[in-house]
Amino acid sequence: MFTVTVAELANTPADQPSAIEDAVSLVLKSGQIKLDVNARINREFGRELSIVENDGGRSLMGIFFFNHRLYELRAQVLPPDPEAGSADALRFQQSLRFTADNGGRAGRGPGRFGRGRFGPGGPQPLVP
Repeated sequence: MFTVTVAELANTPADQPSAIEDAVSLVLKSGQIKLDVNARINREFGRELSIVENDGGRSLMGIFFFNHRLYELRAQVLPPDPEAGSADALRFQQSLRFTADNGGRAGRGPGRFGRGRFGPGGPQPLVP
């Protein structure tokens, strides 16, 4: 099961660290967090989590705060064989992109870094 939840927090005193921490603390009710790492999308920080659910399933989550909104992606793989759907769950969890109101930054990770240096023949030397 794949879900995206977006919470509008513009009219609240919520800031990025507290909103993300509150969301992570709610996740603890559904199971045990096995992996909790910092993550970035377009230089916006968030968290990526792997959870063993109380019912034996697994969830992969991405939680980010951007433009006064909290984004939560959750890919849940149900028992009896949660490992079988883990690749699809990971692709979904990694699929979030921010495309508006981010100061012109686009993409995820290094794919946009060094733009303009790569032509049809691959990487080109930097010319001063």
